[in-house]
Amino acid sequence: MEVRQIATSYTGPVAATGAFASTVATWDLTTKARLATFESVLDFGGRRLAVDEAGARCATAGYVTGGLVCSSAATGSVTWTRADLRRLQFVGFSCDGRRLLCGADERPCLVLDAATGHQLEVLRGVRCVWESFFTDAMLLDGARLKLTARAGRSIAPIERTSFGVLDATFGPELLCISESGGPVRCVDVAGREVWRYGPAPGRHVLKLAYTGEMGCFVGVEWPYEHGGTKVLRRFSATGGEPRTVAELGKPAEVAFFAAGTRLLTSEGHVWDTINGIRVGRLVFDGAVSVDDV
Repeated sequence: MEVRQIATSYTGPVAATGAFASTVATWDLTTKARLATFESVLDFGGRRLAVDEAGARCATAGYVTGGLVCSSAATGSVTWTRADLRRLQFVGFSCDGRRLLCGADERPCLVLDAATGHQLEVLRGVRCVWESFFTDAMLLDGARLKLTARAGRSIAPIERTSFGVLDATFGPELLCISESGGPVRCVDVAGREVWRYGPAPGRHVLKLAYTGEMGCFVGVEWPYEHGGTKVLRRFSATGGEPRTVAELGKPAEVAFFAAGTRLLTSEGHVWDTINGIRVGRLVFDGAVSVDDV
């Protein structure tokens, strides 16, 4: 399986990998063993693959054919389905694993019971949601960017610098946001900017994570305009000073795990984000880099 999609959780023990479409595999990140391989409604684009923090559930969604499926991460067996959901662009489990958030084109974000698939709430005007593991804050991405509390209380609007958010992650009392073709910005939980990092023209930061072990943010930067080597960078939480940690080559996809201290690539390599060294590998069938396609 050529890995084009990867889903991890902040501290969870399981990763899910997806092909361009349909085929999904789940992995034990401790033993690096494959747990299950199964067919799903997954198709390429957006963020349509997710695993929960406990490593118990894997969610897959489709845009073209539609549908949402929640499966056992251990076996791949189907727990529940929602064939009525269409044009899904984003799925993600809440930090406590009890809810599944589902964003779609031109439709409100639905909050589902992760155990049953039953609808719990509707977030109107919202496409994507990022939750904090450290406070009750959430970032809602819609027509506007809004920092809110989980109970729905609005905290602060956040001005956009480009048309789309690539990734966002929370640290204690801080939120880090990367935008397409734009900067990486860090704001406090009141929405006030603390620092920003501006990549060189033609580059942006695709993925972000917070690592408590170093008390800093880490990100993967890519020269999107011309293609090329992805770079692992580290940013101090308070000042944002960038430091190059490692050159990762040209994997098609990457994802942080182990509270930001590890990075998994679509080639199966596991990187230590603190020391910038490769510390292991998951054996993916047909793993490729972007130069191979």
